[in-house]
Amino acid sequence: MTKATVADLLAALGLVLVILVTRVEHFGTAFTPPDATLAALFLAGMWIRRVWVFPVLLATAAIADQLAFRQSVSSWCVTAAYAFLIPTYACLWGAGRASRGIHWSRPTELACGTGNLLSSLAAAFVISNASFFLLSGYFPGMSGVEYWRAVAHYFVPYASWPSVYVGAALLVREVVHARASIRVGTSA
Repeated sequence: MTKATVADLLAALGLVLVILVTRVEHFGTAFTPPDATLAALFLAGMWIRRVWVFPVLLATAAIADQLAFRQSVSSWCVTAAYAFLIPTYACLWGAGRASRGIHWSRPTELACGTGNLLSSLAAAFVISNASFFLLSGYFPGMSGVEYWRAVAHYFVPYASWPSVYVGAALLVREVVHARASIRVGTSA
């Protein structure tokens, strides 16, 4: 097994664990961290070259949901629209892949990567909410405009936590790489 394959497997395992630990509450509670699924998918697209990771993370999210439902978390959001989580998550995965070569420490590239992340979060928000509005069956008397007025204020927390998680992961990665570079420089 190559070093790159081992690194991909370890990264995938770490992201699977992050989803399993955080998927209980979307925005978090005093006892649970906010859901990191969107961030995990962005990071997986950016860091892991192997495409098999995407369906593994989708399955992990579905399994985490089933575990949460067994622990009395409401399954209210599981409707015909649930299938639209696949394109929702694909937005983040694709934006991560588009951000693969970005050097986040350079201001112009940081702006580009941030734009990729935020635009994918906006697209994900629209896909998940539009499909829920159209397919859940919960809003028969509500117009689309009324629905968007009711849910628009959720976009900031929806996008904030994944952005914080991605920023923290990138910062940790930069620190680890900087420390490794220093070690290599001092041992040479």
